[in-house]
Amino acid sequence: MSVSSDPAINVQALFDLTGRTALVTGASRGIGAVAAATLDAAGARVILCGRDAVRLRELAGSLTNDPVVLTADLAAPDGIRDLLSSARAAVDHVDVLINNAGMHAPGPAISLDADDWDRIQAVNLRSAFLLCRGIAPAMAAVGWGKIVNISSVLGLVGDIEAAPYAASKAGLIGLTRALAAEWAASGVGVNALCPGWIETEMVKGLRANEAFDRRVRRRTPVGRWGRPADLSGSLLFLASPASDFMAGQTLVVDGGLTASW
Repeated sequence: MSVSSDPAINVQALFDLTGRTALVTGASRGIGAVAAATLDAAGARVILCGRDAVRLRELAGSLTNDPVVLTADLAAPDGIRDLLSSARAAVDHVDVLINNAGMHAPGPAISLDADDWDRIQAVNLRSAFLLCRGIAPAMAAVGWGKIVNISSVLGLVGDIEAAPYAASKAGLIGLTRALAAEWAASGVGVNALCPGWIETEMVKGLRANEAFDRRVRRRTPVGRWGRPADLSGSLLFLASPASDFMAGQTLVVDGGLTASW
């Protein structure tokens, strides 16, 4: 007796992005670079966005599906407008948006400069909203699209000397839920990927701090820092048809950090 009336499952098709186009911000290094390589391997044509043109071109040289390189400063007043304009000139349609660009300026909240707060919110949160707003209507028009907002465990838990970063990442989770509620019925899936402590250049100084390094390893049940490649499977799931019935959710990939005290 069949347990389901659904047709046979084609696992390969669930994760296939052949013929799709994806835009990845913060693509020059770390999580963004791995995201771009993952989507390219799944068949997508990837638009690489970042400020480091040299690194973007180097990454583009390793991809196979005619990647596009676009430089942009997402904190600049016209940065988002210019990026959207360049993307529309380069490709017909964006099917997948990965909002990965982010920055962190660790320090005591009491001495935080307001300009630093504003720039972190502009890069980590404001740019994500503006790109979502600029790209989602075209996704809705064809009835399918994926938006993946890269948050952080610091959007779920607090930590010292991380007030602006934690606030921006928590805001990104709230934005994900709100946009999903508005757009899911039109076929636009909006979800968040929430990494734990991942070995990237942004946290190079923290990893060099022996006390902090020990703290991360002790608090993470798998006993190590994550690597950008540890996020590939989860990111592809959120960017592909495999997650078509998922909306407004936060997928946590943190080695178990938030599962224990």
